[in-house]
Amino acid sequence: LVGAFDALIWIKRSIRNTWIVKMSRIIYKKIVKSSKIQLYVSNQLLVKYGSCNQNSFVVCENRVSKGKVLDYSEVSRREECEPLKLAYYGRLSPEKNIISLLKAMQALQNVKLDIYGDGADNEFLVKYVKDHDLSSCVNFCGYVKWGDDLFRSMRNYHCLVLPSFTE
Repeated sequence: LVGAFDALIWIKRSIRNTWIVKMSRIIYKKIVKSSKIQLYVSNQLLVKYGSCNQNSFVVCENRVSKGKVLDYSEVSRREECEPLKLAYYGRLSPEKNIISLLKAMQALQNVKLDIYGDGADNEFLVKYVKDHDLSSCVNFCGYVKWGDDLFRSMRNYHCLVLPSFTE
């Protein structure tokens, strides 16, 4: 909840959202102080939201097993004349900052971007691509379920991009 409000304040910068963020942090701190154990996915979040509780831990669940990681020899090689192939995998929402990625695509040549995922910003992003004549270099591929199909699709790209504001 707090992270989502942080994204809102970054995007909208309104007085009302600032008040909401402050209130959510106060509520969150009260909940954290009363909890017996706290788990965070990064030290940054622990410092930002954690308390001085001895039972505060940073965990990083790595859902990618070693067998799923590509060997360098399996990565798609780029020929000089072929476009650079980029891919984004994730939720389509404001805090993921996909709009900045699309704006960058306007300035690039010989680059293709495939966007995998679904979310609240889907219609907005599709319209942006259409309105800014990016359809020839940006493709929306939809949601791909976690698993072998997802990892196989990653082999087709030279680079994965993650333009998110926050974790």
